[in-house]
Amino acid sequence: MFGKKYIAGVLAVCIVISGLYDPAKLVKAESGAKVIAESVEAERGETVTIPVSIEKNPGVMGFVINVEYDSNYLEPAGVEKGAILNGTFDDNSGQNERFFEVLWSGTSDMNENGKIFDLKFRIKDRAPKGSTIVKLSYNEADTFNESYQKIVLACNDCSITVLGEELEEKESNVVHMDDGFAVSGKKLQVPVMLTGNTGIMGFVINVKYNANILKIVSVDAGKLLPNNSTFDHTAGAEDGEFRVLWAGNENIKDDGCLFSFNFEVIGTAGDTEIELAYNKKDTFNEKYQEIALSCGSCSIRIKEEGSTEENPTEENPSEEPTGEQKKCTLSMDSVTVYTGESVRMPVKASGNEGIMYFDMTIRCDPKMLKIVSVDAGELLSDEYSYVSISETEEEGVFCISWNACEEVKKDGCLFYLNFEVLGSEGNTQIVLESPYGWDEQCQNVTLNCRSCVVSIKDKQSEVQNPQEPQNPQNPIPSQPQNPNVQQPNIPGNRQEQNTENKIQKPARVKIRSLKKKGANKLQVKWKKIKNISGYQIQYALNKKFTRGKKNKNVGKTKTSYVIKKLQSEKKYFVRIRAYKKSGGVKKYGKWSVVKNCRVY
Repeated sequence: MFGKKYIAGVLAVCIVISGLYDPAKLVKAESGAKVIAESVEAERGETVTIPVSIEKNPGVMGFVINVEYDSNYLEPAGVEKGAILNGTFDDNSGQNERFFEVLWSGTSDMNENGKIFDLKFRIKDRAPKGSTIVKLSYNEADTFNESYQKIVLACNDCSITVLGEELEEKESNVVHMDDGFAVSGKKLQVPVMLTGNTGIMGFVINVKYNANILKIVSVDAGKLLPNNSTFDHTAGAEDGEFRVLWAGNENIKDDGCLFSFNFEVIGTAGDTEIELAYNKKDTFNEKYQEIALSCGSCSIRIKEEGSTEENPTEENPSEEPTGEQKKCTLSMDSVTVYTGESVRMPVKASGNEGIMYFDMTIRCDPKMLKIVSVDAGELLSDEYSYVSISETEEEGVFCISWNACEEVKKDGCLFYLNFEVLGSEGNTQIVLESPYGWDEQCQNVTLNCRSCVVSIKDKQSEVQNPQEPQNPQNPIPSQPQNPNVQQPNIPGNRQEQNTENKIQKPARVKIRSLKKKGANKLQVKWKKIKNISGYQIQYALNKKFTRGKKNKNVGKTKTSYVIKKLQSEKKYFVRIRAYKKSGGVKKYGKWSVVKNCRVY
């Protein structure tokens, strides 16, 4: 539909024609009029403007111009009326794929030459490299002068050249799960991932499993699905199969986790499969076009609890596994924090002899600490490994599941626990307990857990009592400090006698946004911090900031920066910290939360 303005204009023209003119008297006016569109070039993700002009204008009072385009390259972004036009102007871009119409009608002839409108298109993120043609034509019956004679327009085509590197071929809309291991009598979480996403607004996915081996407990929406969208499932209504349904208000365009299955393993040792399929009619994009999903299955190998080997060899069916059981120690450093702060606690592995999966319980005082989220640590380096957290019926108690795609044999950070500090002054514990894990051979791993103490202080009371001595019986200050938490700056501390510690540590920077800014560019914006010397922006190709890492320092008055010359089709990770200089010494604040965005 063109809208009220267009309908009113058309009705007015029809009334005038029907009242004053006989349609049989309409004749074609000879003219050499030309409608010319300019060719342009742009990067993927950019919005281009194509000026459309009229030359050798014999006088026109109304026209309808047809626009055809390749939807593999382009999506309409609007049409703007040119300066030489008066009267009713409208278009129906976006209502149909691959074509639309631009229409105009006035009350007398428009005799000027010049721009009649601007066509705007967005270059799709996955548009092929090269040129695409935008074709223009006109409706003869709807293009006329004030004598209601038909006007002949010679319309030329134009091209849009897509710049950038050739895109790698990849399969689109792949819904998949990873093969894994499970233990009889234990819980099993299976994330369902979407890769090669071309844009989807709703789906219905069917799930089949062996109800004699697995019992479905719940289905959780993944981070890819917006909070304000509709998510539902029929799990539990019928044994062995159910449906997962989702509908949003607009396309989701990123790759990631759609949802997760939570099973209880009730079967004995053996292999079982989980199969996915989709309903074609109920899977669509924001234009309500059907979307094809490539759905797969996964294999889960079940072992008995307490079993120490996956399968005996055929040559030695009764042979026991050689060597001692593998071991690993899980621990967190004790820290000192202020009320109202956020604290990021790394859970580290030491003495690790090889681990691929574990689940455990985290316990904390809900009146003192509120757990916000969990993030994968540096030992989970690929996109198919995961760490997840789920609540229990007991307040302050959470379950953690950690799963790598291959056995991890290094020491380091397994995952990060992010807490909000709620309590007033005092000490509280974070307890790791009930761990269970195995290695790539499905053999049990002995996990030793060490809890930690969090010492909470009130900033206001500390300022009022700056010289208050520490309690020599309090073991907290002697504990290792967490580098991810800003430590209290207590006046009178001996370490403050050197120049570096006399500089007050800058506050943590808060990133407001990170988004694409044209071809191979990202723009990052942040909240301004007072009493600093400048900011350091760091960006890299992975979240550990080890691949392609670069730093950029900017002045203290800046609150935004455009990062240029980035690699196309790559995801970049960005973080910022403030710094302060004094006497040749530079002191940095904490890094901001890491943001990421893909460059096209």
